[in-house]
Amino acid sequence: MEVDGLLLTVLGTVAGILILTGWVEQIYKGYKTKSMQDISKFLTIFIAAGSILWLV
Repeated sequence: MEVDGLLLTVLGTVAGILILTGWVEQIYKGYKTKSMQDISKFLTIFIAAGSILWLV
């Protein structure tokens, strides 16, 4: 695999991990507070970062 392909694979994997981590944090917060009314700040940060990496 060439370097560019490897870099894109790593960026895609990191993007997926960031988005998954954001959702896991949101689920944990909802379970802990028993309320899904508010959104975890980590959810928005991780999903934004993951989406930007996926666009690369």
